[in-house]
Amino acid sequence: FLYPDNGTDWITEDQPLSVRNQAFRPRVREMRAAVDFATSGRSAVVLRLGQLFGRDPQTTHALKATREGDPILLGKPENYITLLHHSDAGLAFVAALRADSGFYNVGGEPITRGRWAKDLAMEAGAETPAKFYPEITQAIVGTRLEVQRRSLRVSSVRFMSETGWRPTVGPSTKGWSRR
Repeated sequence: FLYPDNGTDWITEDQPLSVRNQAFRPRVREMRAAVDFATSGRSAVVLRLGQLFGRDPQTTHALKATREGDPILLGKPENYITLLHHSDAGLAFVAALRADSGFYNVGGEPITRGRWAKDLAMEAGAETPAKFYPEITQAIVGTRLEVQRRSLRVSSVRFMSETGWRPTVGPSTKGWSRR
């Protein structure tokens, strides 16, 4: 998500985006192009996805680091994260075919990063929660990974109401890394 850090407050599609990293500017241009396309009597649906997790190299690396006791998480344990399993993302794309034009957030129920650390440990078979990088290390990474440190308690209610879509695999679902 390209939203600003919002602490414990909910974020909806009406929240302005916060794009500090140049790498994300093309995404904003793409969203504007979709809006322009839709204003000509056509339809355009833009899905803003939560952080994907599941059977992918990034998640596999996170599970390995958790098992080995290496730090892997950015942000603070009390910050929120909105996750989306790959299989639910696929179902969301199909559901989007039924949606009216607009921007929609798509993710599971937001959890704290501390809870995500415990869920990673459970899935990895580790005895202790996944570790966070020290603050000094996080400060060094600067704007490149700043978006990964934000507290993002993002609501997907608009998309769920519009399409009937619901997430089916959460971070506490046993065996999610093998789906």
